Amino acid sequence: MNNVTLITSVYVLVDDAVKQIKFKPKPGPISNLTNSELFTIMLIRPMIMPFCDVKRFYNMFKANYLYLFPKLPSYKHFLKLYKSNKDNILQLMKILASPNAFGFVIDGTTISTMESIRGKFAQSFRNARKVYCTSKKKWDWGYELLLILDQYGTLPFASMSKEKENVQFKELSKELKDSLILADRGFRGKEFNQSLWENQQVRVKITGGKERQWIENVIGFMKDKLGLERIRKIRNDITFSSIVFSIICAYNVIVLLNLPI
Repeated sequence: MNNVTLITSVYVLVDDAVKQIKFKPKPGPISNLTNSELFTIMLIRPMIMPFCDVKRFYNMFKANYLYLFPKLPSYKHFLKLYKSNKDNILQLMKILASPNAFGFVIDGTTISTMESIRGKFAQSFRNARKVYCTSKKKWDWGYELLLILDQYGTLPFASMSKEKENVQFKELSKELKDSLILADRGFRGKEFNQSLWENQQVRVKITGGKERQWIENVIGFMKDKLGLERIRKIRNDITFSSIVFSIICAYNVIVLLNLPI
C-alpha cells in the first residue's frame, strides 16, 4: 500500500468515526481544515514518519501531499489545532476501538519527555515527574501511560499523568462494566477490586502469565514502530498529550485496516 492509498483509507475510516464526536465550539477563527482532514493528518504522522518531529513531518506533508489537503494551514496554526483537539482525539480513540467488549488486558509504561537532570530545571512539563524507563535502564522526566487493550486488539481506554498506574486505573474503571480484566500485581487492591465486582460486575484477575504478553507486544510495537518513545521538540503538556493519543489512534487504525504489524 503506497502512502496516497494509505492516506485515503485512513481518511475514509476517520470520516465515519468523526460523525460520532460532539465538538465543542471554540473561540477564535474557524480552521479551513475539516475535522476529518485534521485527524487524518495527525494519525498519518506516526504511520509514515514516526521518528521525526512534527515540523519536519509538516514540511514533508506540505511538499508532497498538499494537493490532497489544499487548505492545510501554516505550521503555527497546525500546532494550535493539535493542542485544541486533545479531548477530541481521546473520543476518536474510543470510537475506533471496542469500549463495550467483554475482555480487557491492562498495563502501563513510561513516556519520556527529556532526561531527568533537565526536567528539574525546564520551564515546560512541570506536571511531569521522574519516571524509571525499564528499556533504557535509567530515570527520565516524563509520565506514566496506562493502556487498556480490548479482546479485538484495539485500545479503547488510555490515560497519561504523573500518577501511578493503579491510581489512573481507578479513574478509568468508571467507564467499565460487565467485563473481565487481566492485570499484573501492580493493580492489586482487594477492597477496590471487590467494589468493582459488586458495583460494576468488573472482575480483575491478577496474572503474570502469557495472557498479558499481548499488550506487552502492543506497547513494544508503538514504541519501536510508531515513535511513542521518541517524541521530541514539543514543549507543551497538552500538545504532547495530543501526539501520544494520536499514536494510540494510529495503532487502532492499523488494526482496523488489517495492516501488517
